[in-house]
Amino acid sequence: MLPRLPGSTWDFHCIVGIASPSSIIHMLYSDVTSQNSFDRCRDWVKELDSMSATGRRILIGNKSDLETERVIPIETAQKLADELQMPYIECSAKNGNNVDLAFTQMAKLILDQGPPPSASIPPEQKSSCF
Repeated sequence: MLPRLPGSTWDFHCIVGIASPSSIIHMLYSDVTSQNSFDRCRDWVKELDSMSATGRRILIGNKSDLETERVIPIETAQKLADELQMPYIECSAKNGNNVDLAFTQMAKLILDQGPPPSASIPPEQKSSCF
């Protein structure tokens, strides 16, 4: 089980526990100013894989507006996305740069590849959030 990040804006483990494995798209969010955030992407993929989550996946690097604080080079993030076989896009929630493109890419993944095989969450599985 992945450790939770108290006080974080996004509790990804919580989101994974709620949304998967039946989600049709999985957005893996990484903060380009945080090595820890980037390093956890592999853990999120392992967690999705362990739940047999079949949704399409995309890696999103957020906070692209903070170029002077960047610790994850675009090339490094793209290499990870290629390794994990998913598209990579950077955006900024603060100034809106590429946010629409990120959602367009997600829709395109679903339309181009079709919806993933449906999966159901067993009734006895409880969310890790509650």
